[in-house]
Amino acid sequence: MIGRPGRTNTDEFSIAPGELRLLSPCLHMLPDPHTGFTNRESRYRKRYLDLIMNKRTRDTFLVRSKVVAFVRKYLGSLNFMEVETPMMNLIPGGASARPFITHHNDLDMKLYMRIAPELFLKQLIIGGF
Repeated sequence: MIGRPGRTNTDEFSIAPGELRLLSPCLHMLPDPHTGFTNRESRYRKRYLDLIMNKRTRDTFLVRSKVVAFVRKYLGSLNFMEVETPMMNLIPGGASARPFITHHNDLDMKLYMRIAPELFLKQLIIGGF
């Protein structure tokens, strides 16, 4: 969009469009705004549509993002470190529960979903973190 900056009647910053180019057309009609988009299964399958139609869902995403950013900033200020641990392993390990087994097609190998997420964290502690 090409235009000039300005303010709306409610004194919000905006851009008065001079030229507008459609980047992605919508080939389907949106649900009726009066009846809403309320089917739970459809809302989870079509998250993009849920975000368009339901302000509460959009607000939930924004609040969650702000909370996660705040917690990361707060814990970072206390010199905590964020780490990522693998979800899939070559060997089953951890608790005595039977692991979930899947097949990785590209690598043509069997993988096991981790049962005990704390094992890798314990290894980090032993390693000095």
